[in-house]
Amino acid sequence: QGAQYVGMGKDLYSDYPSARQVFEEADDALGFKLTKLMFEGHQKDLNQTQNAQPAILTTSIATLRVLE
Repeated sequence: QGAQYVGMGKDLYSDYPSARQVFEEADDALGFKLTKLMFEGHQKDLNQTQNAQPAILTTSIATLRVLE
């Protein structure tokens, strides 16, 4: 942890449909809008382990999909 920041992955989400799909799948799997927290939330909430870990993983997988 420590790599997370509000706004991370937002460019990927906006620019690449394959990345957007990853973020949407994460929202569905988690049962809450992780993307809203990541893109518009408060840093203190994103820093919580239960939010930071899925946010980092989701951004990493979205980046991988774009590179593929």
